Formats: sequence, C-alpha cells, structure tokens
Amino acid sequence: MNCHAAASIIALVHDNASAKFLRMLGLTPQQIRTIICYQAEYQAIMRCSLRDPDAIAPVTIIVPSRASAEWIAGKFDGCAINKLETGLDWERRKIGRPKAVRSMSGAERARKCRERKKLKAA
Repeated sequence: MNCHAAASIIALVHDNASAKFLRMLGLTPQQIRTIICYQAEYQAIMRCSLRDPDAIAPVTIIVPSRASAEWIAGKFDGCAINKLETGLDWERRKIGRPKAVRSMSGAERARKCRERKKLKAA
C-alpha cells in the first residue's frame, strides 16, 4: 500500500467458455469485457496506495488498453488518461489466416510462357 504506481499487463481473452455462458444469459459483449477483463485489471491495480482512503500522493497506473483506462478512470475522481509513449510503431494486422493464393491452371501458365517468349523475341 506504500506503492504509488502499478501496471496491469494482464492479457485476458474474453471469448472462452465463461464468456459464452454470459452471452447465453443475455449479456452484451461490452458487459462481458467489463466483467472478465476490466474487473481483473481493477483488482490488480488496487494493490497499490489506491486502497488507502487517506492517501494523497498521486498514483500512476498503466493498463493495456484505452478502453480499460477509461473504465478504471471512471471509478476515481480527478483521474487523467494519457497514452504511454513507447516509441514503438505497431500496426494492427488483420486477424486470422491469410487467404490462400490461387495457383494458375495449366492453360494460364502456358499463356504466360508464350507471352514471355514473344517479349524475349521482340
């Protein structure tokens, strides 16, 4: 409780059996994310001086996403959200397996070969 900084680096997947059960009960994907991800992050960061109601020192918390930062910030008055500058330039890639490249048929290969020969002869 004497610590004034915490980082939550939890990588939670909210598409598992418990999430399916919660969907079956009628919860929305956002409610499920809150229950599974944000609540776990909240519990992790509350191990610092945030637990002490008499603490007055500023606290720095690092969480994995802006959405979780906004949800947690809503629990505390006077909270400010800033992006952590890491110097990394990561791009989001498309999730899933890449599409298979269709191979050429025999006729297409023969046509391309004839075209290459014509260009070479010219």
